[in-house]
Amino acid sequence: MIRLYESPGNKLRMRISLIILTGLILLGLWYLAFQALAAPPGSGIGPWVLSVAFIVSGVAGLVRVLNGARDWVIAMDMDEATGKVVIWLWGPLGARRIRTAIDQIANWRYAATGGAGRARFRRILADLPKRSRPILFDVRLTHPVPDGLRRIAPGAVADYERDIGIA
Repeated sequence: MIRLYESPGNKLRMRISLIILTGLILLGLWYLAFQALAAPPGSGIGPWVLSVAFIVSGVAGLVRVLNGARDWVIAMDMDEATGKVVIWLWGPLGARRIRTAIDQIANWRYAATGGAGRARFRRILADLPKRSRPILFDVRLTHPVPDGLRRIAPGAVADYERDIGIA
């Protein structure tokens, strides 16, 4: 097996996000238990609003991170002799594995979001059979495109390099 792709720091970024959002929820619960409930009668709804805001924003952030990151590829390995591929998708409790053949991965394309010339996220997307959402390969200006990804998705990599001004 050879490594075709490895995400540049995606696992760490997602774990940090989950830790911060969980901390926000715990802070809201702490504030609810020790501030809002202990507030003197007639102090209004201020303590309640703050604790509920922390909890709701933390839960909303967790839902957004978990839904948005479930298709991020953290690694992809291939057996060159057989053409079999193992794709590791990010998960909050560990990576999920998808085993398929390299020729089953289709519709490679480059996508940038955030506006022309000022893209915040640059990704290479690909479709797998029996998946309604594409899998996402993170490409960053600070990291060169891996040779393995360049070899299996040359058109998408060329579009990425054209967008950032390399080609």
